[in-house]
Amino acid sequence: MKNDTTIQKNMRGIVLVEAIIAIGMLVLIVTGTLNLLLRSTSSTNHVIDQTIATYLAQDALEWIIAKYEYNRITGQPWLAGLNTSACGSTCGVDTHTTATAGSLINCGGGGCTLYRNTVGGYSHTVAGHTRTPYVRTIAIDSSLQSGDEALVTVTVSWRESNGTASVPLTLNLYAP
Repeated sequence: MKNDTTIQKNMRGIVLVEAIIAIGMLVLIVTGTLNLLLRSTSSTNHVIDQTIATYLAQDALEWIIAKYEYNRITGQPWLAGLNTSACGSTCGVDTHTTATAGSLINCGGGGCTLYRNTVGGYSHTVAGHTRTPYVRTIAIDSSLQSGDEALVTVTVSWRESNGTASVPLTLNLYAP
Protein backbone atom coordinates (compact mmCIF):
# COMPACT_ATOMS: atom_id res chain seq x y z
CA MET A 1 0.00 0.00 0.00
CA LYS A 2 1.08 3.48 -0.76
CA ASN A 3 1.32 5.88 2.08
CA ASP A 4 -0.68 9.10 2.27
CA THR A 5 2.24 11.39 1.30
CA THR A 6 2.79 9.54 -1.97
CA ILE A 7 -0.91 9.86 -2.83
CA GLN A 8 -0.86 13.56 -1.97
CA LYS A 9 2.19 14.16 -4.21
CA ASN A 10 0.47 12.37 -7.11
CA MET A 11 -2.71 14.42 -6.54
CA ARG A 12 -0.69 17.68 -6.60
CA GLY A 13 0.77 16.67 -9.93
CA ILE A 14 -2.66 15.91 -11.34
CA VAL A 15 -4.06 19.23 -10.07
CA LEU A 16 -1.12 21.06 -11.69
CA VAL A 17 -1.78 19.36 -15.05
CA GLU A 18 -5.50 20.17 -14.77
CA ALA A 19 -4.68 23.83 -14.00
CA ILE A 20 -2.35 24.07 -17.02
CA ILE A 21 -5.02 22.54 -19.28
CA ALA A 22 -7.69 24.89 -17.89
CA ILE A 23 -5.47 27.96 -18.44
CA GLY A 24 -4.70 26.80 -21.99
CA MET A 25 -8.40 26.39 -22.76
CA LEU A 26 -9.15 29.81 -21.25
CA VAL A 27 -6.45 31.41 -23.43
CA LEU A 28 -7.92 29.75 -26.54
CA ILE A 29 -11.44 30.93 -25.70
CA VAL A 30 -10.33 34.51 -24.96
CA THR A 31 -8.15 34.67 -28.09
CA GLY A 32 -10.98 33.37 -30.28
CA THR A 33 -13.45 35.83 -28.79
CA LEU A 34 -11.10 38.79 -29.26
CA ASN A 35 -10.41 37.75 -32.86
CA LEU A 36 -14.14 37.56 -33.54
CA LEU A 37 -14.65 40.97 -31.92
CA LEU A 38 -11.91 42.57 -34.05
CA ARG A 39 -13.38 41.13 -37.24
CA SER A 40 -16.83 42.33 -36.23
CA THR A 41 -15.54 45.87 -35.60
CA SER A 42 -13.78 45.93 -38.97
CA SER A 43 -16.94 44.75 -40.73
CA THR A 44 -19.02 47.34 -38.90
CA ASN A 45 -16.66 50.14 -39.99
CA HIS A 46 -16.88 48.96 -43.60
CA VAL A 47 -20.68 48.91 -43.48
CA ILE A 48 -20.77 52.42 -41.99
CA ASP A 49 -18.45 53.75 -44.72
CA GLN A 50 -20.46 51.94 -47.40
CA THR A 51 -23.72 53.43 -46.10
CA ILE A 52 -22.31 56.97 -46.05
CA ALA A 53 -20.87 56.50 -49.54
CA THR A 54 -24.22 55.25 -50.84
CA TYR A 55 -26.00 58.31 -49.44
CA LEU A 56 -23.37 60.63 -50.94
CA ALA A 57 -23.75 58.98 -54.37
CA GLN A 58 -27.54 59.11 -54.12
CA ASP A 59 -27.35 62.78 -53.14
CA ALA A 60 -25.43 63.59 -56.33
CA LEU A 61 -27.84 61.54 -58.48
CA GLU A 62 -30.80 63.38 -57.00
CA TRP A 63 -29.15 66.73 -57.76
CA ILE A 64 -28.62 65.61 -61.38
CA ILE A 65 -32.27 64.53 -61.64
CA ALA A 66 -33.37 67.91 -60.24
CA LYS A 67 -31.17 69.72 -62.80
CA TYR A 68 -32.57 67.54 -65.60
CA GLU A 69 -36.16 68.27 -64.50
CA TYR A 70 -35.42 72.00 -64.18
CA ASN A 71 -34.09 72.00 -67.75
CA ARG A 72 -37.19 70.17 -68.97
CA ILE A 73 -39.62 72.51 -67.21
CA THR A 74 -37.87 75.71 -68.31
CA GLY A 75 -37.45 74.59 -71.92
CA GLN A 76 -33.64 74.45 -71.84
CA PRO A 77 -31.63 71.71 -73.54
CA TRP A 78 -32.15 68.55 -71.52
CA LEU A 79 -28.44 68.23 -70.54
CA ALA A 80 -27.77 71.95 -69.94
CA GLY A 81 -25.35 72.28 -67.03
CA LEU A 82 -24.66 68.55 -67.09
CA ASN A 83 -21.78 68.49 -69.56
CA THR A 84 -18.80 66.64 -68.11
CA SER A 85 -16.50 67.02 -71.10
CA ALA A 86 -14.82 70.07 -69.54
CA CYS A 87 -13.71 68.16 -66.47
CA GLY A 88 -13.02 64.70 -67.86
CA SER A 89 -13.40 61.93 -65.31
CA THR A 90 -13.09 64.16 -62.25
CA CYS A 91 -16.32 66.11 -62.19
CA GLY A 92 -18.00 66.85 -58.92
CA VAL A 93 -21.05 68.70 -57.70
CA ASP A 94 -21.79 70.62 -54.55
CA THR A 95 -25.30 69.39 -53.92
CA HIS A 96 -26.05 72.06 -51.34
CA THR A 97 -26.70 74.41 -54.26
CA THR A 98 -30.06 74.30 -55.98
CA ALA A 99 -30.51 72.76 -59.40
CA THR A 100 -31.05 76.23 -60.85
CA ALA A 101 -27.88 77.72 -59.36
CA GLY A 102 -25.45 74.83 -59.32
CA SER A 103 -23.50 73.12 -62.02
CA LEU A 104 -20.90 70.42 -62.30
CA ILE A 105 -17.44 71.48 -61.20
CA ASN A 106 -13.97 70.51 -62.30
CA CYS A 107 -12.15 69.03 -59.34
CA GLY A 108 -8.79 69.01 -61.10
CA GLY A 109 -6.22 66.23 -61.07
CA GLY A 110 -6.45 65.71 -57.31
CA GLY A 111 -9.88 64.17 -57.44
CA CYS A 112 -13.14 65.33 -55.97
CA THR A 113 -12.45 64.91 -52.27
CA LEU A 114 -15.42 65.72 -50.09
CA TYR A 115 -15.14 67.97 -47.04
CA ARG A 116 -17.59 68.10 -44.15
CA ASN A 117 -18.83 71.44 -42.88
CA THR A 118 -19.79 72.35 -39.32
CA VAL A 119 -23.46 71.45 -39.81
CA GLY A 120 -22.75 67.99 -41.23
CA GLY A 121 -23.09 68.73 -44.94
CA TYR A 122 -20.59 67.57 -47.56
CA SER A 123 -19.04 69.71 -50.29
CA HIS A 124 -15.86 70.18 -52.32
CA THR A 125 -15.12 73.44 -50.53
CA VAL A 126 -11.89 73.21 -48.53
CA ALA A 127 -11.94 76.43 -46.48
CA GLY A 128 -13.18 75.90 -42.94
CA HIS A 129 -14.19 72.30 -43.56
CA THR A 130 -12.88 68.93 -42.39
CA ARG A 131 -11.47 66.56 -45.01
CA THR A 132 -13.30 63.23 -45.25
CA PRO A 133 -12.00 59.97 -46.73
CA TYR A 134 -14.65 60.11 -49.48
CA VAL A 135 -14.02 61.05 -53.10
CA ARG A 136 -17.07 61.57 -55.33
CA THR A 137 -16.79 61.64 -59.12
CA ILE A 138 -19.49 62.06 -61.72
CA ALA A 139 -19.43 60.89 -65.33
CA ILE A 140 -22.21 61.59 -67.82
CA ASP A 141 -21.89 59.77 -71.13
CA SER A 142 -24.25 61.29 -73.69
CA SER A 143 -22.51 59.70 -76.68
CA LEU A 144 -24.76 56.67 -76.71
CA GLN A 145 -26.12 55.39 -80.02
CA SER A 146 -29.47 57.12 -80.06
CA GLY A 147 -28.27 60.55 -78.86
CA ASP A 148 -31.43 60.78 -76.76
CA GLU A 149 -29.97 58.95 -73.81
CA ALA A 150 -27.27 59.71 -71.25
CA LEU A 151 -25.69 57.31 -68.80
CA VAL A 152 -24.92 58.96 -65.46
CA THR A 153 -22.43 57.26 -63.14
CA VAL A 154 -21.67 58.61 -59.69
CA THR A 155 -18.86 56.85 -57.83
CA VAL A 156 -17.92 57.45 -54.21
CA SER A 157 -14.69 55.82 -53.12
CA TRP A 158 -12.66 55.74 -49.92
CA ARG A 159 -9.48 54.14 -48.56
CA GLU A 160 -9.66 51.15 -46.26
CA SER A 161 -6.94 49.17 -44.53
CA ASN A 162 -6.92 46.59 -47.34
CA GLY A 163 -7.22 48.96 -50.30
CA THR A 164 -9.81 51.21 -51.90
CA ALA A 165 -13.53 50.55 -51.73
CA SER A 166 -16.19 52.25 -53.85
CA VAL A 167 -19.91 52.53 -54.41
CA PRO A 168 -20.96 53.24 -58.02
CA LEU A 169 -24.54 54.24 -58.80
CA THR A 170 -25.83 54.59 -62.35
CA LEU A 171 -28.86 56.20 -63.92
CA ASN A 172 -30.13 56.51 -67.48
CA LEU A 173 -31.54 59.89 -68.50
CA TYR A 174 -33.65 60.21 -71.64
CA ALA A 175 -34.38 63.29 -73.73
CA PRO A 176 -37.96 64.47 -73.19
